[in-house]
Amino acid sequence: MGKTLLLQQVYKDEMTKEFDLKMWICVSNNFDVNRVIANMLESLQKSLESLVNSKKFLLVLDDIWDEDKEQDKNKWENVLAPLPSGKLGSKILVTTRMAYVALMISNVLKKKNEMLRFDGLKDDECLLLLLRYAFANLETFNAHHFFCSLSTSIIGAMAAEWFVGPIMDKIINACSDYLQEQVGWQMGIKKELESLRENHPKIQAVVFAANQAQISDQNHPINKWIWQLRDAIDEANDVLDEFEYMKHQEQLTTNTEETKKRKFTSFLSEIPCKILKIGERVLKRDPNLKRLEEAVQKLDKVSADVTTFLRLLDSTKQEQKEQEVDFYKTRETGSLPTNDLIGRGDAKEFVMQWLRKPSNEHRGTDLYRNISLLSIVGHGGMGKTTLLQHVYEDEMTKEFFDLKMWVCVSNNFDVKKVIVDMLSTLKKERPRLDESLDALQNSLRTEIMSKKFLLILDDIWEEEKKHDISKWEKVLAPLAYGKIDSGILVTTRMDSVATMIAKVIQKEKKTFKLQGLEEDQLEALEDWFEAGVAAEDGCLFPRLIKLWLYNCPQLKELPSLPSKLKLLSIKNIGWTTLNFCSNSNPIPLTALQIYRCPNITSLPLADEIARLAALRSLRIITCPNLISLGRYREVETTNNCHLMLSYLGINDPSVLLMEPLRSNAALKKLSIQHNDEVVSFPNEAEQWFLNVRSSLSELKFSFLKSLQSLPSSLESLSSLQKLSIYDVPMLRELPNLPPSLERLTIWGCHPELKERYGADGGSDRHKIAHIPIIFISPKR
Repeated sequence: MGKTLLLQQVYKDEMTKEFDLKMWICVSNNFDVNRVIANMLESLQKSLESLVNSKKFLLVLDDIWDEDKEQDKNKWENVLAPLPSGKLGSKILVTTRMAYVALMISNVLKKKNEMLRFDGLKDDECLLLLLRYAFANLETFNAHHFFCSLSTSIIGAMAAEWFVGPIMDKIINACSDYLQEQVGWQMGIKKELESLRENHPKIQAVVFAANQAQISDQNHPINKWIWQLRDAIDEANDVLDEFEYMKHQEQLTTNTEETKKRKFTSFLSEIPCKILKIGERVLKRDPNLKRLEEAVQKLDKVSADVTTFLRLLDSTKQEQKEQEVDFYKTRETGSLPTNDLIGRGDAKEFVMQWLRKPSNEHRGTDLYRNISLLSIVGHGGMGKTTLLQHVYEDEMTKEFFDLKMWVCVSNNFDVKKVIVDMLSTLKKERPRLDESLDALQNSLRTEIMSKKFLLILDDIWEEEKKHDISKWEKVLAPLAYGKIDSGILVTTRMDSVATMIAKVIQKEKKTFKLQGLEEDQLEALEDWFEAGVAAEDGCLFPRLIKLWLYNCPQLKELPSLPSKLKLLSIKNIGWTTLNFCSNSNPIPLTALQIYRCPNITSLPLADEIARLAALRSLRIITCPNLISLGRYREVETTNNCHLMLSYLGINDPSVLLMEPLRSNAALKKLSIQHNDEVVSFPNEAEQWFLNVRSSLSELKFSFLKSLQSLPSSLESLSSLQKLSIYDVPMLRELPNLPPSLERLTIWGCHPELKERYGADGGSDRHKIAHIPIIFISPKR
């Protein structure tokens, strides 16, 4: 909605300079007291109180997610406790998605809750935002009317599907629960809730149809109604949040008072209290309850208009059926994809052998003794579904199993739908969803009775929660009647799902983890285009996240970086330069590793510095002919375009003097390694360490056989906490080390160094005595 963007503009405004101090904290949904205070001052409460004492401050607490639990309130009291020492006129700005968070914070501060509620942008504002970011030149853009229509459809229909699903369901269920408690409220709102419950599935059907562009003749009226519906749901949800917060606070107060009562008087005292409370509810209505009633009535009034659009759904049924057939022919039915199974031959053979292997489990009275279970676990895009589609269509499975079922569960798990999908696979027709769960279970039990089946449950997202386990028990219960050596194959991104399914059928968890594909030892590979591997736009593997290219000395170039690539690692590649050609702007690469590339002379890091804003980790090892990291222009520095590396690993210290590494002042970890020639660091390299004196926290020197001295400028590294020296056998003396150092590890050193700095009476031990943790050993 733009809450954070708004406060960013406020925070930077000239007017806010009248505050002595400004603080910005992004709280997010992992709230931790110490971390929040540490982010404000990098210390705890006393330091914060001292800093804000008698000073007018502005504090922005951005994106608070914590719910209104008592422990959350206590944590916020700890966070805000130092702030009352500030000067009169200090301000706190909070952004949150939940109204009751604002109420909680105001309650902690004992202040009136002042709230600015953000609603959705108007249609013309949404259109302007779309045009500004989608098209470079608004003045010459002449398709305004077309995009007005298009944007109305997008921002109306698509945004509402979430609201008419779980949020509307929450409103109906929560309000129904309150009916059991509120005597005077029951007659006033019961009718509206019954109407909402009846209209809810109709509303979902209409919104889904509009969202899928299935209704086009009356797009504008539908989208106008959807906006009205969304506003009504939003209002009711906000009022419900506030009401729940107040109810929770009242309950906490009640609980505190009740614990003080003696047991032998509690029974007598509770009876008149309960009668009195019922009387108060009848005679004096809670204003928050009245607001909730009005919000629900408004929502019911808007929802009733759904009947206007229901008739439009009939014309789309045939189109939906055709789409369902196409969908079931691909993922839902496990039909064989048109592409070959590349790089997963071993994985398929493993699964096939597992299916052929007879179960050695106990043949006793266990409920699921007839079933074996294997879960395929891996990140999205790894090929889990494609792998099992090839298994499912293999001739062996047709001969080995009496029945086969394929169900794509996805992230909208519904017990009846999963069973219906199993039955539709077996019967080649789809049962009705309005049948009872018992009837569907009985039908599935009849179909698989005494038959050996293979069931593939594809793309399960549900995690291990108690109600999820009970739902899966209902799904899998009929399968216990199948024949011995039946099998279930599961694909999921989460190991916890594999654990949950194994727990449901009382089996030991067995998983096969699908890893990334490997291209290694391809000495003859020259051009990936020759084999037609690349996509039409020249981008290889558009969904690839990590790519390792090892031992391909004849490979001329990488045509284009995959658009989602996060890690690129190359070793023994014949390139003279690295081509950063990419359709992605910016380039999403976060880690780049280059090993043993003797022909490489340049890396155009400086040329692509603006597009490599995400790069945080860089390794350049054994590239002896590297002389340039690109053309570093002065304009980069004036535009504040710098590499923001956190980690750098090199074997040649001269690389530190190449731009843009020379200007990197944010580096946190540096490793210099695997160099048999360097004896000492040149003066320019020594000076380079001063650039990172306030950021570098970890420094490592390793496998430097000729190195005799470390940079004297290490003493100036005020943020250095960890220094490691591995296998530097010629090093006899340490420079002065900074007071900030917390750990010193030296392994494989010269015996003289051990003698001088050892704990057993070393002559120079006093020079490192300030370091809390020290380990020195000459052994390699």
